[in-house]
Amino acid sequence: MISRVPAILALVCSAAGGTLPAQSTPSPALLVLEKQDASLAIVDPGTRKVVTRVPARPDPHDVVASPDEKLAYISNYGFGAYNTISVVDLAGQKALARIDLGPLHGPHVLWFAGGGLCFTAEASKVIGRYDPPTRRVDWILGTGQNRTHMVVVSNDLGCIFTSNVGSATVNIIEKVTHPAGPRGLPGGTEMTDWNETVVPVARAQKASMFRLTARSFG
Repeated sequence: MISRVPAILALVCSAAGGTLPAQSTPSPALLVLEKQDASLAIVDPGTRKVVTRVPARPDPHDVVASPDEKLAYISNYGFGAYNTISVVDLAGQKALARIDLGPLHGPHVLWFAGGGLCFTAEASKVIGRYDPPTRRVDWILGTGQNRTHMVVVSNDLGCIFTSNVGSATVNIIEKVTHPAGPRGLPGGTEMTDWNETVVPVARAQKASMFRLTARSFG
């Protein structure tokens, strides 16, 4: 089992630095981002020691393990300067080719749902979904809000919450299916749409606190 920790905790461990002799990845393992060193530390929670470090450049910000616990995905944030997600082979303890998000800049928070890797692209004001089997971004939705920062997605992909730092808002985005048939859409096909509710919140509220109240959403 791979355990995930918020990237902010990486600052606690970044002073250690250096390259460690490789040991096998334990199970469970703790994944810690070392922001200042731009690396991912794989920690054995039993011994409380770093097993190894893997490069995660540039500017690693958030980390999540794949459902099969074989890969770690790391957002390369840079306040909008970067448009990639780093990938680490956890068993092989090595960096793989980064995911190129094209015009989507500032990936911040990552969240697995429905077999896909959901992410915010803060500088582009969107949320997106990367499909690992096809290795492409297969879904993008604009939020219309500034600095779309955090995201929580239901397991069935039917409901999404985002927090938007620059606009001091939270988006509630719900999937709606318009039926086919004589009283629905022509052509006998269903159409998926999204209803978006924008909720103003106090600017003093820290956007990163949003995750703490929504971790069990599902």
